[in-house]
Amino acid sequence: MRRSMNFAIFVLMLIFTACIQNVVKEQDENYIPPSVKTQPKIFYPVIAQENSYSGLAKVVVMISKTGIVDRTVVVKSSGYDILDKTAMEYCKELVFFPATKNGEPVDSRVIWEVNYNFMNQRWNSIDYLRSIEKLYNRAVLTVHNDRIDVERNILEKHSEFIKKMTDAINFNSVVEKIISPELKNEWKNNWNSWPLSFLLYHDFIQRFSDYDSMAVVKSKLEDAINYDIQYILKQPTENIESKNEILAKIKKFVADHYPNIILDNAGPKAEVDRKPMS
Repeated sequence: MRRSMNFAIFVLMLIFTACIQNVVKEQDENYIPPSVKTQPKIFYPVIAQENSYSGLAKVVVMISKTGIVDRTVVVKSSGYDILDKTAMEYCKELVFFPATKNGEPVDSRVIWEVNYNFMNQRWNSIDYLRSIEKLYNRAVLTVHNDRIDVERNILEKHSEFIKKMTDAINFNSVVEKIISPELKNEWKNNWNSWPLSFLLYHDFIQRFSDYDSMAVVKSKLEDAINYDIQYILKQPTENIESKNEILAKIKKFVADHYPNIILDNAGPKAEVDRKPMS
């Protein structure tokens, strides 16, 4: 976002590995350790990217008998406060199938390793862009039933990109090549601030109004909006005015296009009444 995408070489990826250290001794054959139920997406912090920070943080994750994380503690620093803080925030959003002893849920803990590293990846954004271009062309040329299959493939490609593209700096430089010129122009003043993943789903809804599972797309859109909001809120910045401005713009976007979407807390300038999804 502050520098152009280099499609030919490196793409950022976060690696997450976990090894379990249980409150109850592992020798107890009646004890079953916790397992991960859901993991949130995490972007490499923008400040860390700009300064080429990398390192491995080890976090002790305290898990309740309901599977919710109660507390996180860094036991081995990555060497950078911003990476340690991001690792802790990430771990707080993990959800587990709780550990059990004698068939009953119990409190437990795991050690979660978060490795921030620049890696050479086979998967990269240029593959995504080429795939989408081909699929857009196919969608124009196909009839209804085949077109639905193409549209479903496009949606899957969007979701894969959002999941794998952890590069917060260059995220929007890819998005602007996918969305319609009108939508690009509407958000052009915001490309250099925060990743806006929800725009891919909004563009899909506008572009493929005949899609047969639009409720699925709207659910993905809602998740993306709320994720983007939480990412913006958690990122440290000296320009609070800019942060509040983008949150207010997202709020207005939702009110104008999707008034029934449930927004997470989007800050003092972007609070809305919660309404059920239609």
